[in-house]
Amino acid sequence: MKKNILLILFLLIPFILHSQQEEYEEIKIKIIIDKGPLLGANIYIENLEKNDSFTTDFEGEAIIKIPKDKNLIRLSFMGPIVRFKILRPTDYIVVDLDSKKVWYYFNGKKIKKKKINFTK
Repeated sequence: MKKNILLILFLLIPFILHSQQEEYEEIKIKIIIDKGPLLGANIYIENLEKNDSFTTDFEGEAIIKIPKDKNLIRLSFMGPIVRFKILRPTDYIVVDLDSKKVWYYFNGKKIKKKKINFTK
């Protein structure tokens, strides 16, 4: 009897652990300003319990891991605060701070363009 209970518990543990994990997706983001990359910008996922941030590299790019149930991004750099939403499905985003637009791509194709708002 004890062996059967232990066997059932052992088989259920992976299902219990998997159900407690959030599902994430990776999205590549590129930030452009003055027709060039913005390096060192911090990217935050808003409304997230832990404060993970991602920083753009010399090409102005960062790969973020975002929970599938979250979609609000905040950029932090020397300037106003920029917020925009992640549209899904998407795997690549280009943020042009000069034109105040965000382009969303999926599988290499542009799927949407939206205007972004700057706040102080």
